[in-house]
Amino acid sequence: MSSPARPRRLGAYLRPPASLLGPLAVALAAMTVLPLVGPMLVSRFVDGAVAGRSTSALLALAGAYLATAVGAQGARLLASWLASRAAWDGTNRLREAVADHTLRL
Repeated sequence: MSSPARPRRLGAYLRPPASLLGPLAVALAAMTVLPLVGPMLVSRFVDGAVAGRSTSALLALAGAYLATAVGAQGARLLASWLASRAAWDGTNRLREAVADHTLRL
């Protein structure tokens, strides 16, 4: 039967570095919020087109939509990269500990 201390020791290896937590949280928030803004911009665009708004206003809305879509993809890419970096850092720390222990044996 395993002791309760083992999961805590394993958790210490797998805990992501503090320097990655802030940027990862921001990227995850942006990845969540930005796709929700897109449909609102499309709604405003359609309402403006039906109401006969100027072409420049509609182009501004279209540009905002494109910027939002690109920003959402960028946030998704950044979040994936930061999460994989945190995972690799944890597994590398665990590998180093196992190798060190093996060499000491």
